[in-house]
Amino acid sequence: MLKHLLLLVILLLPTSLKADLCSDMDEVLIDIHELSKEGSVIEMKGAAGKTTVDAIQTMYSQCKMETYPLATLKLKHNFFKIYYDKGMLIYEIDVYPIDSNIKEISKKDITNALGFVDHEVREGGMDKIGYNAGENKLVFVLSEKSQKLQYYYVYNYRAHFNNMCDSCDNDRRW
Repeated sequence: MLKHLLLLVILLLPTSLKADLCSDMDEVLIDIHELSKEGSVIEMKGAAGKTTVDAIQTMYSQCKMETYPLATLKLKHNFFKIYYDKGMLIYEIDVYPIDSNIKEISKKDITNALGFVDHEVREGGMDKIGYNAGENKLVFVLSEKSQKLQYYYVYNYRAHFNNMCDSCDNDRRW
């Protein structure tokens, strides 16, 4: 929890102060990658492949159930889309930055911090670059034009691919 709080403080600092603490986004991206190994994302409790959407609703009263299989949650610095299976187990968490410096992350920042990309796709004006994170996948979705982060997500294939899923996405098994 303290690690998450420190990460948020760094992200919200003015650029000049942040430059002194972290000359680039390497540390932030490494933290995001480490959290994704647990199925977690910054600012939100819970994890893909381990937490049910019911538990998220209990933790966060502002969590709204949308059309199956989607729930949404807006916290102070990020907006989240939470996807779950028929057993209510979360298999994907999308993070849309609202007012943090995460939205300034570029493709170059990501590859500098995390190294070789495990998966890359360009479609519909978006670049998706993915990294393996244990049993999870961490995918950054960037604007093809600006190369800036639009959102990122943590995906747990095993949680999605179970007997309660109607249409599992085999294209994400890279």
